[in-house]
Amino acid sequence: MKVLSLNIRGIQDRPKHAKLWSLIRVEGVVMCFFQKTKCSMLFDDILKSLWGVTNFDWMARSFVGQSGGILCLWKKRWWR
Repeated sequence: MKVLSLNIRGIQDRPKHAKLWSLIRVEGVVMCFFQKTKCSMLFDDILKSLWGVTNFDWMARSFVGQSGGILCLWKKRWWR
C-alpha cells in the first residue's frame, strides 16, 4: 500500500491539482494525507480533480486560527 503525505500549503490552487493527480496516478497511491489545506470548505469537484476517480472517500478538518487544516483521501475498494 502506498501512502502520500504532503504539506500542501493551500489546496485550492488549480496548477497543484495537475501535479498531484499525476503523482497519485504514477505512484499508485492508495491513501493521501494533506496538511495545511487552508480551506474552510472542500467541494467534491476539488477532490475529484485531485484524486481523479470517483471511487474514493475522504475526511477533513478545516483550518482554525493558526492550524492549517488537514485532508485525508483514500480509495474505497482498497479497504473492502
